Amino acid sequence: NKLNIIASAVIVLNMAASMPVVSAASEGTTEQEVHWIIEEETPQIKQYLVPHGSTPLSITTYERSGNTGLPAILLLHGQGLSSDFWNGSDKEGFGGGIWTASSLKDYRIIAVDLPGFGMSSRPSAEDFSYTLKADAEVVQQVLRKAGVTSIHGVGHSMGAGVLLELYNLAQQGSGLNFKSFSSFEGVQVDLKTDPFYNTIG
Repeated sequence: NKLNIIASAVIVLNMAASMPVVSAASEGTTEQEVHWIIEEETPQIKQYLVPHGSTPLSITTYERSGNTGLPAILLLHGQGLSSDFWNGSDKEGFGGGIWTASSLKDYRIIAVDLPGFGMSSRPSAEDFSYTLKADAEVVQQVLRKAGVTSIHGVGHSMGAGVLLELYNLAQQGSGLNFKSFSSFEGVQVDLKTDPFYNTIG
């Protein structure tokens, strides 16, 4: 089925792809997000300001545009990693081919650097709990700012746990629609019985 096609596409990727050098952000950017300019065939890097106490969190995403009529593909990395896991600059990751895989060419893709990782803010343990739920609440706000309302969730290790919490928030009326869930190395999901399981389309 189409869910398996998506999962397979994530696994069977071009391991030779690599990220280019990122240029500095220009002055005069909006309060909502900061844009960097990078090569055309790689994801655009953005930063979203997420309200948190007296100091907003700056959350970095790697994004590629796609058909707005389709659910976006949300990628969440595992513990101790970052979105480099998906981008090809992490030796343990998927090589970056997810951004150019022909089977995913119509989908918007968004990979989030969770708080404390990658280029996102690193608040102190006193200011941020670093629980799966807290991470999910941040991701939820990022998706709202990005205009994403429907997703295929892909999580690696801890990232799958964050997706589970994001699903719980969706069940409480967050407005986010889960179309499917894929987990790699970590939280395991029984696709035959789990409520996440939906065919894509």
